[in-house]
Amino acid sequence: MENNENNSLENIVDAMTTIATGIPAPIQKNFWTSVGKLCTAAVDIPVAYLEGQADLRRANTEARKLLIGNITENMSDQIEVPEVYSIKAVERFASKIIKQQINLDQIVSNAANNLAHTHISDSETVDEISEDWLNSFEEIAKLKSSDDMRLFYGKLLSNEISNPGSFSLKTINVVSQLDSAVASIFLKFCNASFYIPLENKVPIAMMPVLGDGFKDYTALGILYHEIQTLQNYGLIHSTTSGLRLSEFPDTTTTISHGKKEYYLETIELGKNPQNINPTGYFLSIAGLEIMPILDLNGNLDVLENFSEFLKSKNIKLTEKKE
Repeated sequence: MENNENNSLENIVDAMTTIATGIPAPIQKNFWTSVGKLCTAAVDIPVAYLEGQADLRRANTEARKLLIGNITENMSDQIEVPEVYSIKAVERFASKIIKQQINLDQIVSNAANNLAHTHISDSETVDEISEDWLNSFEEIAKLKSSDDMRLFYGKLLSNEISNPGSFSLKTINVVSQLDSAVASIFLKFCNASFYIPLENKVPIAMMPVLGDGFKDYTALGILYHEIQTLQNYGLIHSTTSGLRLSEFPDTTTTISHGKKEYYLETIELGKNPQNINPTGYFLSIAGLEIMPILDLNGNLDVLENFSEFLKSKNIKLTEKKE
């Protein structure tokens, strides 16, 4: 078992350090800070590694021996029980720690892969990642063992490394409660939503409910109990609200859906649009912070539904061309 774990760790470390060479310079420091905090051979990474003085395999093996040895000695000294019990407890405890550490190592490796595809100018300045944030992230991420959740947390970490402050500690607490099922529902909701960035204001993201309430959004693939689930997890607001598009200064406001961007355009010139107030469920602050790391494809039925609503208000949703 130990050889398999060592081989798994070696593969992760090899992949991560290879990918790291392609990470943009402005975020290298944040990346290695995260590695030093979250990865197995924390005492040797990143400084010793970068200086060519670290032996990652040796560090891992010695750290594991030291961990088990210290725990065994402490337990034997403080608990008067037969030795076999303390040995068994140590094996279980060590196994738990190793599994959690493998989770963290894989998540950091996924983050490294994401960062290698991040485009940041060498002249750009990036703030330092928060130690408190990393501490909170570590406590949550180490418990995530499914491939889907490791990928999700890898995206979350890479986004925070390249743009510190993207995720508040409150959002991290919300994320800690998510499992794969809830994450899947949230992804479906975001694919059915429209995102509007607002200059100097909190952005807006809304899944429109334009027809007969319950009947309307279930027809678009979102079930009522799924709405309730997202509300319970604090990812969307508890009630529907209206969006007063008519209050925006002009019709050049960007509206994103999936991977595409649109703008509003008057259909019949000289006829001013009135009461462009679609109703829907809005993402909470936590939901808004998580949404950008998702791989969204949009929802064609929702897009057509929303476009028809706008046409009835003399407005056309026009796709932006690159």
